[in-house]
Amino acid sequence: MTRMSSTGSNANVHGVPLSKEMIQSDGSEGSIASSSASSTCPTGSDMEASSGTQKVTSRTEVYESNSEEETVEPIKDYELSDVENANSRSRDSSDDEEVVVFSDPLSKYAIAQSDTEDGGVPARKSKIKVKEDQEREGLRSITGGPYDWGKEIGGGRFSDDGTMTFFWRAHTLTVLALLIGVLVYVALFEQTEESSEYNAKRGLIACVSVFILLGVTITPDGPFVRPHPAFWRFIFILSILYELALIFLLFQSTNDARLLLRHVDPKLGTLLEEKSYGGNCFVFDPSVPDDPWHNVWDKFDLFVPMHFFGWWLKTLVLRDWWLCWVISVMFEILEYTLEHQLPNFSECWWDHWILDALLCNGGGILLGMLTLKYFRVRTYEWRGLWNIPDYKGKIKRILAQFGPHSWIEFDWKPTSSFGRWMAVLGITFVFLVAELNTFYLKFVLWVPPGHYMNLVRLFALLFWGAVGLRETFQYLDDSWCKTFGRQSWVIIAIVATEFLIVAKFDPVTITKPLPNHIATFWIVGVCCLALWTIWNFFVYRFLFGVPETDEEKKRPANR
Repeated sequence: MTRMSSTGSNANVHGVPLSKEMIQSDGSEGSIASSSASSTCPTGSDMEASSGTQKVTSRTEVYESNSEEETVEPIKDYELSDVENANSRSRDSSDDEEVVVFSDPLSKYAIAQSDTEDGGVPARKSKIKVKEDQEREGLRSITGGPYDWGKEIGGGRFSDDGTMTFFWRAHTLTVLALLIGVLVYVALFEQTEESSEYNAKRGLIACVSVFILLGVTITPDGPFVRPHPAFWRFIFILSILYELALIFLLFQSTNDARLLLRHVDPKLGTLLEEKSYGGNCFVFDPSVPDDPWHNVWDKFDLFVPMHFFGWWLKTLVLRDWWLCWVISVMFEILEYTLEHQLPNFSECWWDHWILDALLCNGGGILLGMLTLKYFRVRTYEWRGLWNIPDYKGKIKRILAQFGPHSWIEFDWKPTSSFGRWMAVLGITFVFLVAELNTFYLKFVLWVPPGHYMNLVRLFALLFWGAVGLRETFQYLDDSWCKTFGRQSWVIIAIVATEFLIVAKFDPVTITKPLPNHIATFWIVGVCCLALWTIWNFFVYRFLFGVPETDEEKKRPANR
């Protein structure tokens, strides 16, 4: 809680003078207070530094009691940029009173209390504390989620022990000075080349570099803080740059888009020969006595380890066993569906279901769930680097900096409500389209499967997806979170733009009609899904009411 003492001229936090520069919000997973604003959802004081002034919403309210009765009167929202208002209220109080403002976003009550001689707490404050605890528990029941967002928002804050302060500062003025210094050198001391192409490329690289520098320096923090909030700001800025590059590519012709990629790699821009994995599907081929297992060995290429490790990382992103399996099986069905469009999707049945789905995808999902279990049961207690006496402990602490600061277990609860159901369907749809874009983009833009651009894109999508799904889960689970996450917004735009590029550059391929049996399968499947949705969320609940969740069954009845 933040105390504004009446005896001092300025607001104080535990005896330390409070200024508007010091009022900052924390990240939702132990975020470090910096010059940047918090993430879009409430993660501390629910303040946004992007606007000129920081305004306390209804989540941080101030109440004052003018009598000994247990009645409180709300004070209207005020702006934290105008700290003098709070100071004047503090000075107007009597010498034996102090105005208490709870900085915990779930604490709605602040009281004017008289100090007792023994330093005890008046009974009035104890009752309000009980009321605060009840509201905190009420938030958990409102969200219906497995995670205590009140504890996450109010308690999981980063504390700086003073040994790494320089490391956690934004250094905005230093960055600005270095940027101006480089620009002065280029403008006044560097000799300009006469090549227009060289200058254009160099100027474009400079613009991108400055955009990244500005983004890392001044954009708000996201939900992740390890290894450093600046790293995740860098990841977010890269997603914006990638979306801008896709939009630029969308406005080009097909040939020009392929030729533009030659500026990245001169070997690109040539027609590819698609490899088909179907054909002879005998596991043991007696017609080739020298190597009867040749069909199996031919399937073990670069994509086998990519499938395994890819699904290990995807499981860390999705954090749900059933959702991972649904997406894995659905993608194999999509490969069956679209193999008439891309020869790369044509595979043997055992390649689809045994090698891919069961061994590679299933093994990666299992390893991912074991990793999630380790993160879930691990105790997250952090000490300053210089507070650790031995070198072994310091090395372990440095390595731990690249792991999570805390851990949230995702429980999507897709059947708990119609909104959750549609959200999980949307997540599955976006995930599958992003997977399909990987194959269609390289087919349309003539990028070889083993090219590093494909690998870079996949890793970037994993980083963006990790942040995006974390934001989406809080948006669904935290009743206080009213704004869709920034990274979630950008990654949906990326997936949509990639699909539009494919649709524009090669409409003939993606509009090839489905075979009759495939079309019938999808029509029946979509109709069954729609009928079950109507029955479960509308008809059944209208007839029998909303079924109680396990948490509601365990909750004692109100008396």
